Amino acid sequence: MSNRATSGNSVLFGICVAAFFVVVLIYYNQHAIRYVDVNASCSARFLIDINSADVPTLCLLPGIGIRTAEKIVNLRRQEGEYTCLADLQKVKGIGPKTCSRIASWVITENSSYGGRHEVGD
Repeated sequence: MSNRATSGNSVLFGICVAAFFVVVLIYYNQHAIRYVDVNASCSARFLIDINSADVPTLCLLPGIGIRTAEKIVNLRRQEGEYTCLADLQKVKGIGPKTCSRIASWVITENSSYGGRHEVGD
């Protein structure tokens, strides 16, 4: 086979690959999930009791990933219930910034107050 034939096949292959990617991009542009800035368009509110929430639920909190959620649950099992939001700072990786970021989504069950005690605003 000559170099011309091989070169022509390579060019044809390159054009086919490029065409394939164009078709894929057009398809995904029309059918892909669109990401929306939740803070700008959603006013939904939820509260999470840090004394009863499991790992997946804690991961709903902004800035809390799986490992941090596991640490929250493990510390709760070892030391007992959290009495206030500041108790979360005992968890490695949670400081004042994280506490203030999640404050409006976190509550604790506090039996001395006779029910739910809101930690955030």
